[in-house]
Amino acid sequence: MNIIALEALTFGLGRLAEASKKYGCSLTLLTRDKTVYSYELSSLDERLVKVVEIDTFE
Repeated sequence: MNIIALEALTFGLGRLAEASKKYGCSLTLLTRDKTVYSYELSSLDERLVKVVEIDTFE
């Protein structure tokens, strides 16, 4: 199962990633600017979250 988050909160991303792993899901974050999530992403195993930069304002 895939979980796709569109511009998720900047805090709690780590918990969401761990929960998705626990239940065998993959997590994808769609964002306009991944630097907004740099603090959260820096502390995560990069395999837990796939980040896709796209225009989320359309």
